[in-house]
Amino acid sequence: MENERTGSVVYFSTSDISSAFGWEDCDIFALDEVTHWRAGGDRLWDAMYSSAGKRADAVLIGLANAGFDGTWQRRLRDAVAEDSTWSFSELPGCVASWITPKTLADQERYLSPSAYRRVWQNCWSTGAGDALPAHLIEKCCCLPGPMVRRDPAEYPISGIAVDLGLTNHHAAVVVLLGSYRQRKPFVARVVDFAPPVSIVAVGNAITQLAHDVWVKCIILDPWQGMQLAQQLAAMGYIVQPEHPTPTNQQRQAAALLQSIREDTLAYYPDPLLLEDLRNVSVVERGYGERLQFASNQNGHGDRLAALASILPSALEALGQPPPARHRDVINIHGMPVHLGHGDSILKVLDMAERFEDRLDGLGW
Repeated sequence: MENERTGSVVYFSTSDISSAFGWEDCDIFALDEVTHWRAGGDRLWDAMYSSAGKRADAVLIGLANAGFDGTWQRRLRDAVAEDSTWSFSELPGCVASWITPKTLADQERYLSPSAYRRVWQNCWSTGAGDALPAHLIEKCCCLPGPMVRRDPAEYPISGIAVDLGLTNHHAAVVVLLGSYRQRKPFVARVVDFAPPVSIVAVGNAITQLAHDVWVKCIILDPWQGMQLAQQLAAMGYIVQPEHPTPTNQQRQAAALLQSIREDTLAYYPDPLLLEDLRNVSVVERGYGERLQFASNQNGHGDRLAALASILPSALEALGQPPPARHRDVINIHGMPVHLGHGDSILKVLDMAERFEDRLDGLGW
């Protein structure tokens, strides 16, 4: 961009390292949001700073929020702060006159404590912090106990999540139900398995829970549970893999923080789940936030890990309009059976057992 009257020119550069060298004709280098530069950002800094050094009177300006300890940005900040040849300024928190206390309170409510301190109070982050206040954990613990059966009309959304540990870790199975009327998910059942974990015992528990609560969809990480996933799929369940990718980890952290802070999650006082909720932390990474589970004699936050893996899908489903109610009719042993919205093949199995019949010949 060129000023036709003065001849001054402004260049806007991307973060492409290959094009970042050779800016010897620039007098002012303005580098914005340095603490948010992603992988390779230190090389971009090297390119810009070395280009500025080739001009006798060049000025380099760096602007940034507080970032994360242990990074090249933190080391750069500390070096600049101690160098008298630099002009260094650091604001003690939010001082902008147009940011109201109400705005800050709203930001503090919906950001993790570590993110709020970093973004608004200008405090450098270690990467971890307390995720959930105790009073919010207790507020969501509003169910008297586990649900034995599911009412498909009230809870049309349903699924089972599995956090599988085999040798030295616990495993956990969580049943989550969703209500359009109440606009929130409910933790119906939590089952813990102490090590050494039997894959057969976990599989049997899943099928029993699916039968009891009429659930068809199962979510698990296939890395350790590939064989179990294949067995469940062969039995007719819908198995959805949940890989521990950065995107999924960020979705899980956001879903848990949102549902607890907004009181849109309900669970019963399962001691191990409550312990996991009280001990979980939020870790900030370059890609965003993820949950960090504490390790103790009761595992590695396995119950909460299972819940977090299914919670984003449940919240997304509850955010959509409920599907139109419908009824299908099939025949079991010559008798018509009506299936309402939310019913599954597992309800058919339950009915078939009452008739002492099997579904082998029904093509399911």
